[in-house]
Amino acid sequence: MVERNGEVHRFLHDEIASEEALDVVVLLYRHRAQSWSAEEIRDRLRLANDASASMASIATKRIELRLAHLQQKRMARVGPGNTFRYEPGDAQIDRRVAGLAAMNDTDLAAAAGMIYLRPRSGPDAFADAFGPGKR
Repeated sequence: MVERNGEVHRFLHDEIASEEALDVVVLLYRHRAQSWSAEEIRDRLRLANDASASMASIATKRIELRLAHLQQKRMARVGPGNTFRYEPGDAQIDRRVAGLAAMNDTDLAAAAGMIYLRPRSGPDAFADAFGPGKR
């Protein structure tokens, strides 16, 4: 389970930034020996099942945007034929993504929900702990 305001929550909010990007980076991590095209990721994540060609194209574009984001955040690398693979920029990123990829589906879904909750700052947490009504 992801602790609110913890290290993983901050990583999700600041670095992953969307549920779709989380799904993509976990897929890339779990299959890190393989390179993937945006279309293969779209199909694997079932983002355009039974969709029209235009809807499939839109889903592919969304995946391409997520891949560009993950590349910018040093979690993915582009390779030959515009394929992508998991390649962390440092050991800390790798450790955090490994922890996410090790979660079961229920915990991963709960973690995904944390992406949109802004982590509280130090002063906010202090105010919560010692504000009016606290003993």
